[in-house]
Amino acid sequence: MSLEQQFRKAVSSPFYSLSAEDLKPIALAFWHEDYIPELSDLDSEELRKAGYLIDRFRGYNCIPKPQKRKLASLVKEVEQSLSEAKEVVAHRDNLEPLAQKWNLNEDISHLMSSLLEYQTRHYVHAHA
Repeated sequence: MSLEQQFRKAVSSPFYSLSAEDLKPIALAFWHEDYIPELSDLDSEELRKAGYLIDRFRGYNCIPKPQKRKLASLVKEVEQSLSEAKEVVAHRDNLEPLAQKWNLNEDISHLMSSLLEYQTRHYVHAHA
């Protein structure tokens, strides 16, 4: 499965059905491969999830500044395209604030602890 297909699967699936293994290639791509996902043809829920994932993964220090700028500008584009279609989602009490910002009712915080080892400078990423 290509990285783009994996990203699309992640944004089209309920987050609770994803595993750390599903998100690992996406996280590695953001953190180590200058990955910029293709966001065309996503519906508004998928776009909110995509914006959230980009926003979530771009916040780590292992990403070089030029890549952070590209991801920040992509997040802005997504926010602008979604601002026309504001739908209100009922939030759970224990939902991560970033997921609330993206108007989601679920987040990936339960998967992050198993991904964090891959974002350190000590992790050497060999591109497959």
